[in-house]
Amino acid sequence: MRSDLAEPLSVMSRRRRSRHGPLAHALETMLERDERIRAVAAGLSPGIGDVLLAATTRRMVAVAHGGWAVSVFYPQIASVVTGGWLGLTVTITTAGTVLCFRAPGHSGREFADAVRIGTPIVSGGLAAV
Repeated sequence: MRSDLAEPLSVMSRRRRSRHGPLAHALETMLERDERIRAVAAGLSPGIGDVLLAATTRRMVAVAHGGWAVSVFYPQIASVVTGGWLGLTVTITTAGTVLCFRAPGHSGREFADAVRIGTPIVSGGLAAV
C-alpha cells in the first residue's frame, strides 16, 4: 500500500479502520502514480454508507462498498461547507453533485481544509467557502 495512504489509515481508531480499511485498495487503484494524498477521511454518508475519501494534489476521490466511487477535480468544486455538533458534517458541492458525509471532527476538518487548499480562486471570490 502507498505510504501516503497507509499513514493516515494507521492513525484511525481500530473500529474505523476495520470498517473502512477494505475500501483503501479501491481508493488506491483510482490514484495516478504522481498524485499524492494530502488528507484522508473515513465517514458515513446518507444513502451510501461507509465512505473513504482522499484529498490529493489534483482532486478529491471517494469510494464506498458496492463499487460506488466519485472523482472530482478541484476546479469543479463550487463549495466546501463544514458544521455539526457530534462529529463533523462536510458538504462538498459541484455543478451536478452534492456529497455529504459525517466524520470525526479532526479528520473531517483536515480533509475539508485540504480540499479548500486545492480549490482554485475564481473571479469574485473563493470557490470554496
